[in-house]
Amino acid sequence: MQVITFWFYGLLLSSVIFANSTFRTPIIDLLEQEYCEDFKCREPKTENFRLRNLLSNNLKKKIIIAHSDNFQLSRCRPSVGCCRNSKDSCMVKSSSTVCIKFYFAFVGTNTTILLEKYLIMSNHTECSCQKEGAVMQLDDHYEADDCTDSHLHM
Repeated sequence: MQVITFWFYGLLLSSVIFANSTFRTPIIDLLEQEYCEDFKCREPKTENFRLRNLLSNNLKKKIIIAHSDNFQLSRCRPSVGCCRNSKDSCMVKSSSTVCIKFYFAFVGTNTTILLEKYLIMSNHTECSCQKEGAVMQLDDHYEADDCTDSHLHM
């Protein structure tokens, strides 16, 4: 058995070679892994959300009218960046509230009415390393009929 070590996109990888065959599965050696300077917990990463997955069961049954069922918001999560202290995780430090406007059709016997609705969510604007025991901000959201200031405080 022989171990060959090499660098691949900043990661130290090893390949184990047995008698006549090579296993090409990369091995990341965490003992030799340097602190991830290029992957620090700072900037949130863009994630895709699907409107239909976030709506209440009542609205899911309605006919949703939108150019796209998908929208993007920024998120801080442990997978977004690394922290020097192994007891810390990458979490949201600051966020802003956004309104996602969509329409649904209420189909009656003789008429169809187009109604405007909003999905109120937070958009993460900054990440930081926080103790793992800290409460992680979930993807809280709620539906509203308008997007006034009274609805924008989550």
